[in-house]
Amino acid sequence: MYEPKPEHRFTFGLWTVGNVGRDPFGLPVRDALSPVEIVHLLAETGAYGVNFHDNDLVPIDATPAERDQIVHDFKKVLSDTGLVVPMATTNLFTDPAFKDGAFTSNDPRVRAYVKNHNLGLEVPYRYGSEMRIYLPDFVVLVDDGHGENDLLRLVVEVKGYRREDAKEKKATMDTCWVPGVNNLKQYGRWAFAEFTEVYQMQQEFEAKVQAEFDKMIDRFSVAKP
Repeated sequence: MYEPKPEHRFTFGLWTVGNVGRDPFGLPVRDALSPVEIVHLLAETGAYGVNFHDNDLVPIDATPAERDQIVHDFKKVLSDTGLVVPMATTNLFTDPAFKDGAFTSNDPRVRAYVKNHNLGLEVPYRYGSEMRIYLPDFVVLVDDGHGENDLLRLVVEVKGYRREDAKEKKATMDTCWVPGVNNLKQYGRWAFAEFTEVYQMQQEFEAKVQAEFDKMIDRFSVAKP
């Protein structure tokens, strides 16, 4: 009987070994296994490695603390068993953040985007007599007609409910931060967009990009003799 060994370099995905047997016609027929349990099982069978697919290791809605614990436990079991992770893929087709984002945006002018998490992008603003720190949601790289080497950096804020301090944040971005950074001419071109309703995002985004196009055309027309 053939027995796999680590030197044969067989690898298996978490989603395959951990499949609970659910299909469009029935409910799960097997108990769910944790990633740690799956790695131990693969190690016992002589596997070489384990692969990631989508968010089968860290759930998309995991808190930072939960994520850190999951990653810590997974690294430990890899170290204990000697298994490696030779491949990882991302989910580009279910969560809205990826479905219409950096990888698969419906708008060809969107070249990349990133969530403002641990990037150090903080904007001080005043709310009444109190100084506060504003953390924007996303930064989107937009091709607004200046070419690949001069993409617009669009700071995007998504609001489901617009609190009173949101007005001060927007005012600070529009009148202070964006003009100030652009005047430095060291960090590229920046703009700010606030989306107040999710269903309006596409329309408002197109309007914002169109506005940048219009500004570019106006500047060119004025400069032209």
